[in-house]
Amino acid sequence: MDDIEKAINGQTGATGPAGASGASGATGAAPTEEEVRRQQALADLSVIEANKKAALADLQKARLEKRQLKKESQSGPSGPVEKVIDEADPDAQAWLKKIHQTVSPVQDELDKEKAEIRQFSLDEFLADKPSLAKNPDKLKEVLSVYDKIKTASERTTQGVLLDLRKAYAAVFQDELLEADRQNRVEGVRRDAAFSEAGISRGSTAYSSPKETRPKLTAEEEKLAVRWYGSIEAYAKVKAEQDKKLEEAV
Repeated sequence: MDDIEKAINGQTGATGPAGASGASGATGAAPTEEEVRRQQALADLSVIEANKKAALADLQKARLEKRQLKKESQSGPSGPVEKVIDEADPDAQAWLKKIHQTVSPVQDELDKEKAEIRQFSLDEFLADKPSLAKNPDKLKEVLSVYDKIKTASERTTQGVLLDLRKAYAAVFQDELLEADRQNRVEGVRRDAAFSEAGISRGSTAYSSPKETRPKLTAEEEKLAVRWYGSIEAYAKVKAEQDKKLEEAV
């Protein structure tokens, strides 16, 4: 659990497993650790699913209200003057019915597809953020920001996830900055500790490579001295050849 998750978890507080006291009272025996964990997991899962459902419902409600306001502003006194269709006219009614039958199913299918992708993306996004998933207020805030800044058409999971991450960063920008600062501080401390340990032992930052004498038989040593002058010269040439072979590979 990262620092932001810990902070959110602190806001929500600990919740006990549902039905734990009732179960122990009915049987007269305290529940086992496994039973407690199972009950807590079920309770957490129920809370998470309810929070996600409520947050998505609020998002859909806000979008419908925004769409209605936009429609009213376009048709109001300050909007463009358009010809009004006489809905009492049988021909107009027939055309309106035909348009509705053609457009409505397509729009409904498109909205359903987007909702499914949005739901799947949210599940994936919250997979490693259990504390956020259990905090309904913060989850609704993230989705509210997401709806304002989203750039994707919600036709792909990748686009929705990208906008969700942006909204998450916007809501928890202070926590993210603090976590980044803490990570940099810890990095400096680790580097300092490593340097101090090296200095205390009298070591240097860089160690010079040790020249190792190749293992040769008596006959091979005679040939190395004959052809290269010394075993050290032979070892140096062999090392250069091995290096070239490694670079070629």
